[in-house]
Amino acid sequence: MNRHDLSDFVIQLTDSATRLGPLDFNRDLIRLVRSIARFDSAWWGWSVIRERHLSFVHSQTLNLAPGFVDSAKAQLETDPFMHRARRLRHFAQALSAKDVESNSPAAAVMRDYGIAQALAGHCRVGDGPFNFFMSLYRSSPTPRFTAEETGDVRILLRHVQQALALSLRLTLGSQVDRGEEWALADAGGELFLHSSGFPSLHRRSGRAELQRLPLDLPVTRAGVVFRSRRYSDDVALVRAVSGLDRPELTAREREVCRLYLDGLSRREVAEALGRSENTVRNQIAAIYRKTGCRDRMGLLHAVRDTG
Repeated sequence: MNRHDLSDFVIQLTDSATRLGPLDFNRDLIRLVRSIARFDSAWWGWSVIRERHLSFVHSQTLNLAPGFVDSAKAQLETDPFMHRARRLRHFAQALSAKDVESNSPAAAVMRDYGIAQALAGHCRVGDGPFNFFMSLYRSSPTPRFTAEETGDVRILLRHVQQALALSLRLTLGSQVDRGEEWALADAGGELFLHSSGFPSLHRRSGRAELQRLPLDLPVTRAGVVFRSRRYSDDVALVRAVSGLDRPELTAREREVCRLYLDGLSRREVAEALGRSENTVRNQIAAIYRKTGCRDRMGLLHAVRDTG
């Protein structure tokens, strides 16, 4: 791989990451890799490793017969080397069918699906147990994947790692309200990727258990409002904001909130602002809904904890 080819690949990769959402970008990715690397088939996507459990999210195949993914998953679940390798930041290794024990599950998968050689790689994206993996296959025993090709794939994966993070950040940033922080969290509550301000809000909340947040319902912890919704099979998108800094609160609702927290009744707030009591009642209900607080004491805690 020469410098010109790599430069062109990176330009196209960045353009694809900025134009497409994460799933469409993943589909386009293998086309770009194929323009610079030689292979007959491929399997790529997201994998998650937690203790001895290995799962896959949004994986895709190219030129592989139906049933391959299930067969490969079953083999990898019991592969201790694969579990160790997945914990590395970047990894790439070439393997020939001749290098595999003839009676092993891996040899059976390669034989059943016409794989003579494999070049398997992955990169960590974020701080959680998530990896982007990319396995390239050749059906012929020659030419073999060389050490140079393996090194090239490792370089490609470093750029893929940056492009994946860019694609996710651009997409997620457009899915939250102004002033909100966000994070992707797995089923165990570990952060996969997050905005710069999310960790501080999470700490302020007493490290709310993100995996236990109800979907699509606001939850307030120490003045921080969390909202969670399903992002993919094993990942949730969590949004967080300081209680009364919610961007949805209008200027009039903030006026009502300040007087209400000073101890005024609904009627007194209405008189002070020259509004009807019914209007103030509706505005207070909206404040509770938007902040996720349930009563006046909850609002007081939100104000105290957010300064």
